[in-house]
Amino acid sequence: MKAILFDMDGTLLPMEQEDFTRLYFHGILSYCAPLGLAPDRMKEMLRASIKAMVKNDGTVTNAVRFEEVFQAYFPGKEAEMQQIAGYYTISEPNSQRFFERNRRDTASDCSSYASMRSQSSLSR
Repeated sequence: MKAILFDMDGTLLPMEQEDFTRLYFHGILSYCAPLGLAPDRMKEMLRASIKAMVKNDGTVTNAVRFEEVFQAYFPGKEAEMQQIAGYYTISEPNSQRFFERNRRDTASDCSSYASMRSQSSLSR
């Protein structure tokens, strides 16, 4: 085996993006609820930060982009932003269930892709 690829966001193989997005928003909003940040405003901020990270030209990290957007939406809430960062360092159960449920589909997709690549290289 030469490499192992982890595709956590469906970049390489198909993923039910709507399911992932729904679980992600539910998870992070639940995590943030005790911080007293308005859920609707949090959703807006998360969407804006995702857009900013997608447009990131690489001059700064995505973490910096996230902080910039967060601070624009929630000025003076640096402590809360640091607590939100904790969400990404813990194992979120909903995400785990999502990936477990999609593991069989992903394995099937990998087999199909490998088979397709193998047949493609034979026909050259």
